[in-house]
Amino acid sequence: MSSTLITNPSRSHGRRDLLALAAAELLALAGPAAPARGAGPGSAGFGEVARLVFVPQARSQRVEVLDADSDQRIGGLSLGLTPHQVEVSAGVARLVAIDGSSPDLLLLDLVTTTSRRIPLSVAARRLVLSPDGMTAAVADSEAGSVAFVDLLFGRESGVVRDLPPLRDIIFAGRQPMFVYAPAGRHELGLIDAVTTLPAGPIATPQPVTELRRAPNGRRLFAHGEGGGPVSVIDLEAERVINDIPAGAGSLVLPSATGARLLLLEPQAARVSVLDADGSGRVALAGAGGLDAAYPAWLDSVAFVPSATERCLLVYDLDEPRLAGRIALGGLPLRGSVTPDGQKLFLPLGGTREVLVIDARRRAVLRRVRLDDEPQAALIAGGYGICH
Repeated sequence: MSSTLITNPSRSHGRRDLLALAAAELLALAGPAAPARGAGPGSAGFGEVARLVFVPQARSQRVEVLDADSDQRIGGLSLGLTPHQVEVSAGVARLVAIDGSSPDLLLLDLVTTTSRRIPLSVAARRLVLSPDGMTAAVADSEAGSVAFVDLLFGRESGVVRDLPPLRDIIFAGRQPMFVYAPAGRHELGLIDAVTTLPAGPIATPQPVTELRRAPNGRRLFAHGEGGGPVSVIDLEAERVINDIPAGAGSLVLPSATGARLLLLEPQAARVSVLDADGSGRVALAGAGGLDAAYPAWLDSVAFVPSATERCLLVYDLDEPRLAGRIALGGLPLRGSVTPDGQKLFLPLGGTREVLVIDARRRAVLRRVRLDDEPQAALIAGGYGICH
């Protein structure tokens, strides 16, 4: 089955208010939601998601909430499950979580701090959100099954089965197009997230194992199974338009504006800065264990964590050059940059800390102490989120 998907919820405030009212009525019909314990009595909730950092814990059901301006802990939430993956939606001001095995999805309203479980037709092993935060795709990758969830109304809106095993999934395109990389096939599959009908496929030079999205959503960077060139795919033309030479284990990541590309080559301990079309390569010293990059401060700087050296490589993107290193003291996990590009919040595995980096000064601002080891640091609409 399918439902109407709101692809532009901010088009008018009146429309959004009507939708919110309809959603509230549906939730009332569905029965009372469970309170998300830990916000504190009298709490006004955590609805200003762009100013907050959500830090799920690695071994508990608790999510710590930090104020992105003061870098202070201001409360917490109990998910009611030990999360395998958590995402935050700015579109509906909700946390979305799965435990990695159960056929349901947890939806936690950050305004009311209440939560409810959405039953699904598939085991929830992988989760991705659409760029507008209105739709979730929940996949059982090995089974080749995907459920689509309308996050505003809190219900499964469609399901697709009998796909090949999935190596990666992502939302991209001007409309909510779901893209998947099928194992062993020289192509990408496309599904319309509204109708759940197939579109495409797009032929690729080799089977794809990882997908990254350009900031405008119209291009994808497809990383092949055997390494080698990274294919640049135009989703509107539905074809490969360029190949970026790269070694095995490499990763291409766009800057937040899309004006630059970062090519991480951990096996060669190298980071290259390229123009948006893949030209003008400048190769710089890197390190091993590179699998993420955080552009910040008007795309003038990029922070690239190294898992092997437990450090943060700092790259000046204007020159470009390697501008320095910052010792971490722990394993770098999934972090986020504030929407204004001024701060990076980076959780450290093996510690109870989240490192806060001042992007303009390119220096450690502070270390936020937690009660438990963090799993990630999430900011809705964070600067440069393209995957």
